Amino acid sequence: MRESWFGRAALSAALVAVFGSGSVAGVARADEAEEAGAALLAGLSPEGEERLLGTTTFGVYVETKSFGTVRVEVERAAPETGAVYRQRALLALSFGPKRLEEEEVVLLDARLGLVRHESRKRETEGEKVAETVRVQRRDGDGWVMETTRDGATTTARAPGGADHDDAWFLLARAFGDRPGTFALPRVAWPKGEGEPRWERLTFEVGAATAAEHRGAPAQVHAVKITKGQGVEHMLVSTERRVLSLRQADAPFVMLAGTDEEAGRDLPAAAGAKAEGVGEVREAVEVYFRALAGQVSLDELDRVLDWAAVLALSARGNPQLEVLTPAQFGALLKAELKKKGPALAPEQVDAILPLLVVEVTDDRAVVRVPGGDAGAGKAFRLERREAGWLIVDFPR
Repeated sequence: MRESWFGRAALSAALVAVFGSGSVAGVARADEAEEAGAALLAGLSPEGEERLLGTTTFGVYVETKSFGTVRVEVERAAPETGAVYRQRALLALSFGPKRLEEEEVVLLDARLGLVRHESRKRETEGEKVAETVRVQRRDGDGWVMETTRDGATTTARAPGGADHDDAWFLLARAFGDRPGTFALPRVAWPKGEGEPRWERLTFEVGAATAAEHRGAPAQVHAVKITKGQGVEHMLVSTERRVLSLRQADAPFVMLAGTDEEAGRDLPAAAGAKAEGVGEVREAVEVYFRALAGQVSLDELDRVLDWAAVLALSARGNPQLEVLTPAQFGALLKAELKKKGPALAPEQVDAILPLLVVEVTDDRAVVRVPGGDAGAGKAFRLERREAGWLIVDFPR
């Protein structure tokens, strides 16, 4: 896939399934990993592997909230296509008034190399509709990618070679139970301007370990997939079934299940309450240190009242109303982690002594000297039984 199904939905994700603690095999040298990949492909039947056929349905979640499904159907390709496998993925996601639907059809040869890729994506928000069609096909000795958005088509070309980018799902099913590291070539197409490039698609498969999937025990292999700078984590059962998939630093997770399971929310877990801290300045300092990368972003859970922050944020963005406070917090932390530190440590050290703190009973306002104390312009805190919590912060 270009970015995996849920990654291309422009939403973020959190792993709800429990990853096993088994260690992932150390990264092999480049030539060893490539040799291992070639050897694994050479062992596949030229007529196709019956065990790779079938249908898998995933639910897409943030925390316990379901936002849609992904259905993957793998069957034998028609002989006239020149392919062995036909993989069809159907994605349907809803996020408030926004809806994303996508159908992707991939044809693969016996060695799981691409023959043809075609995807059709439709994004709807009220009366606004955007459609994108992408086709990757052979053109002489090379590859061509044609992208059509709202009637306008752009074309990009790449040198020839076996492209395994769209085969990651079947590669995981074929070899996700074999501990070690293997790598295969893929074409990385630019999202905007720029030239396509060849890079490695690397799988690091860990030893079998105990985990939990949808409340039931399972024996799984933790699989790390690296595509250039992108990293995804997968759980593959010892029966070679893909159980879950998440992108690193993203709060969405795909969990395999029955059609009924995939379409509903996960059972609610007992939520942890924010702890609060003893001093107003301490709460604000934790906030700044987290944004500077000096402490974990999870420390924000100690000092932020996510329910209050979500309520304020949803006033200007009704789409957020579908989220729980925990889901909103997970999304915000994932976005902050993706962007990297917003402040330098020395900036935090310079700011903290200058803060003006005004406390009235169980409420407090924290601002910079001469700064506006209005909503969204300063820190606003409330004292709870556990301590001080931030209920609003500068936007």
